[in-house]
Amino acid sequence: MVTADATASTIKAARDCGVHEFLRKPFASADLFRRVENVALKPRDWVEGVGYVGPDRRRFNSGEYAGPQKRKADKPASGAQAAVAVKDQAMRILAAALAQFDNDPSQAVRACRTQAETLKGLAIKTSDAKLAIAASSLEAHLASGQVTKASLSMPIGAMLSLADPQPLARAS
Repeated sequence: MVTADATASTIKAARDCGVHEFLRKPFASADLFRRVENVALKPRDWVEGVGYVGPDRRRFNSGEYAGPQKRKADKPASGAQAAVAVKDQAMRILAAALAQFDNDPSQAVRACRTQAETLKGLAIKTSDAKLAIAASSLEAHLASGQVTKASLSMPIGAMLSLADPQPLARAS
């Protein structure tokens, strides 16, 4: 996005609408080149949550950074811990999607669909049969087209019963 109005509210609104790069007028050709390069070579992850859909807001949070100021908690110590973190995050999103279903049903369904895919992939990777069955059940229900908050309660409840209760309690 290119604009002369570069206020904080304009930048946040543009970002929340899906703008990946922002350029304030007047600008030099090198600035334009840098923004186009970022869009082409360093795209932001796309985030779908109950309250937000768009590019990842954490623009300069580099996962590759290994310097002394990187928080140890940001990087899982093992593959198993990384899998637990992915599962916990997906479970929190499912719980939030169900809780916020009445506010934005289409977004809640999209969030549930994305998390079901994530959890199914994780279940296959970790050979977790119970999680695979629960994720497949949720996917099948979402594909039926007959999705209401009440109908989602059962498959999401089955999924959440497989979650560690500690992270979910912190999310509530």
